[in-house]
Amino acid sequence: MPRPSSLPLSIVTALLNRATSVSGVAPYSTVRKSLLCQRLAQHSFTTNQDLQRRAKNAPQGAFLAIDFVMVPHAGVEMEGLSFHYSGQARTQLGHQFTSAALVKFGADPTPLLERFKVSRLLETPTYPYRTATQEMIQTVTQCREAGVSIAGVLLDGSSDEMRS
Repeated sequence: MPRPSSLPLSIVTALLNRATSVSGVAPYSTVRKSLLCQRLAQHSFTTNQDLQRRAKNAPQGAFLAIDFVMVPHAGVEMEGLSFHYSGQARTQLGHQFTSAALVKFGADPTPLLERFKVSRLLETPTYPYRTATQEMIQTVTQCREAGVSIAGVLLDGSSDEMRS
């Protein structure tokens, strides 16, 4: 039996121990933080094959729904931080993600991807900065290139360019 990669096991173990950053994952891994970041960047979970595999479970005539998700940060410190504006008066720290799913009335949604979205200050070659509009176009283009059948596109009009 092949030995499983230590990277996923390290990440799961770190998450179970409430790690909130790559620095928090590193002690649970057999590799240093820099190599851990490099390996994480190499693993794209939104390849064309991944999108095709997920889309095959979607109902015919489904729409591609794209929205932006803010995952609030609960830790004391944070890597890759960004700000979002909640319904409350104060600004909170959190990670921004692009979320896409195939949806059709009367059927369960079929999640396709959730991609980390960085702010302009945190842009790297691996994680380029994109405005909300650019991110939506990138998502539609990626799904079309993968051959995902899309009846139309539903977009969140309240993103206000994600206040980036």
